[in-house]
Amino acid sequence: MKEMIVVAGKNSLDVAWLRQCLKEEGYSSVPCETAEDIIEELNILPGCGVHVPLVVIEPETLKKINDDLVARLSKCAPEVPFVSIGEPGSPKTFERICVDRAKFEPADNPLARILEKAGLTAACV
Repeated sequence: MKEMIVVAGKNSLDVAWLRQCLKEEGYSSVPCETAEDIIEELNILPGCGVHVPLVVIEPETLKKINDDLVARLSKCAPEVPFVSIGEPGSPKTFERICVDRAKFEPADNPLARILEKAGLTAACV
C-alpha cells in the first residue's frame, strides 16, 4: 500500500519546502490549502489504496474555521495523527480537532526526523 503525507498550509514556500524534504526521504505528499481540502483528501486517498500516516498543518490553515468544520475535521479519519508545524495559531481549535485522534509519537518516528531536518517544530496534542 502506498503512503501519502498530507501537508496543509497557506504559505506555499513552507509547504513546498516540507514536501521537498519528504520527497528526498522517499515519501510522497499532497498539498492542501484549507481544512476542507484536508477532509477531501482523507476521504479520497484510502479509497485509492493509499495509507495516510500523518497530516501536517500550518497554523494559518485552521484560523477562523467554524465549529461545523472543526467537528467534521475531528471526525474525519481519527486514526491519522495531525501535527501543527509551529505553535498552533488557534491552540484550542487544534486541541478540539485532535481530542479523539491518534497521537503522533515522535520517538523513533522517521517523519519526526524529517520535520526536524526541515527546520519545523511539530506541535502535537
